[in-house]
Amino acid sequence: MDYDNACRANIQGNQRFKKNLGDIVAAHEIPYYATLSIGHPLDFIRKVEKAKNIKGFRFLHMFTPCIPGWKMDPAKTVEVTKGQWRAECGLYMRSRMR
Repeated sequence: MDYDNACRANIQGNQRFKKNLGDIVAAHEIPYYATLSIGHPLDFIRKVEKAKNIKGFRFLHMFTPCIPGWKMDPAKTVEVTKGQWRAECGLYMRSRMR
């Protein structure tokens, strides 16, 4: 499957807009919010280390593919979590807020 063209694929399932967790966390003045992806291991480690050093509530939102729901090969899990297609589709954005 060409994951860079995934947003052009036939969309199935719930097509309603998802809640923006970043906005919700910001509204509650949470000291630290970050999105994580196993497709970017150095970024993942850096954000977890930063969260460990902050007092108070920390919110780490991790992107993980649903292998059975997406009907994908488990061997492609890391490949799927990489790539710009996630952001282009509006599926998931890597971010950090403090």
